[in-house]
Formats: sequence, C-alpha cells, structure tokens
Amino acid sequence: MGIFDFFKTDVSKLYKKKDVVGLMKALQHDERDIRSAAAKALGEIGDSRAVEPLITALKDKGGEVCEAAATALGLIGDVRAVESLKAVSLQMDKRGRQAAMEALVRLGDVEAAETVRNNIRILSASTV
Repeated sequence: MGIFDFFKTDVSKLYKKKDVVGLMKALQHDERDIRSAAAKALGEIGDSRAVEPLITALKDKGGEVCEAAATALGLIGDVRAVESLKAVSLQMDKRGRQAAMEALVRLGDVEAAETVRNNIRILSASTV
C-alpha cells in the first residue's frame, strides 16, 4: 500500500463518518483523484454546506474533478449551483458538460440543460 492509497482510504473514512468539513478540505488536496473522490462523497452525503466548495471545484483543472463536482451539485439539489453550472459547462470536457447538463435537469432547470445539450452538439460537430 503506497502513500496514495493511504489518502484514498482517508477520503473513504471521511465519507463513512459523514465528515463534510473534512471532505470539503479534501477538495483542495494536491492529488486530483482525492479531489474527485471528495466531490463524489460530498454529493452522496448531500449536505448543502458543500455547495460553495463544489462550485469552486467546477473550475478545477482536472476534468474528472469538474465532472464529479457537477454530479455532486445535482445530487445535493441546491439551486445556488445553477448559474455556475451554466457558466462553466462550455469550459468543461465532454463528460463534464454531460454531468453539468444532468445536474441542471436534477435542479429543475431544463431550459439551461437544453442549452448545454445544444452546446455539446455544436462542440462535437466542430471537433469532427
């Protein structure tokens, strides 16, 4: 077991304890996989205290972190995330945009989700 595995176990322990504050701190960890795991855990816990840190995580340089943050925001269901999800969706990779669209649907903003879907189509067509 390497040091990296130790930290992954740490996120797992934080999740099992429902340690929202600890998981929010893990969103700022140097390792992308840990930030991503923390975002996923926060979404599963569903505590609205995590909304602002997850909105910040939407701008993470790691695509999988952005995707996990978008999914988590959809699971938490707090409408504070809508504008941020719309704003960053064009800057995300394809999987991140898909996660943002699904989060917007969960948040009840079908019109915004449709906009993101159209943007996915446009961006997909331009990369062919």
